[in-house]
Amino acid sequence: MKRSEKRLLGAFGLVVFALVNLFGFRILREKKDAADIEAGQLRDQIGLLSLEEAERDLWLKRRAWMESRQPAFTDETTEAPKLEGAVTNAANLAGVSVDSLKPVALESTDNFDKIGIVAAVSGSNEEVVRFLSLLQTRDGFRTMDSFELKPDKKDPAIVKCAIVLSQLYAKGSVAQN
Repeated sequence: MKRSEKRLLGAFGLVVFALVNLFGFRILREKKDAADIEAGQLRDQIGLLSLEEAERDLWLKRRAWMESRQPAFTDETTEAPKLEGAVTNAANLAGVSVDSLKPVALESTDNFDKIGIVAAVSGSNEEVVRFLSLLQTRDGFRTMDSFELKPDKKDPAIVKCAIVLSQLYAKGSVAQN
């Protein structure tokens, strides 16, 4: 081989070496960036798990409180009249008149079972507000899925209120016969 061919071969070797290093560097850089992203995600998960561990006792206490107080579901024929009675009692105490009551069928979700009632009442603004507050008790486990307030067309001093009230029961608390 001539001297110029050896130089040309050496230069070609250097170019090939530089290209291999460039591609290798890019591949390693992409892997490092992916590892940095994964490390950040893992740090975030560790922080979240640490927070959950710190709050574990609080949530266990809340769970125990709910399990000790949330009512057990027996069947619709027993529970629906109880809910209707609660609505009627609240209406009587608040001084509103009950225009209609209609039960809503049992609904089951991942977290709870519930029955409901659609109630229409009317009375003064103060009476309706008192009625709504009487339905919500600390240990009642009730939700107002919807409510609508509007004045009576004949007497604007009277407020018509339509609500969908649900009673929540602990999931899996269905009594077995």
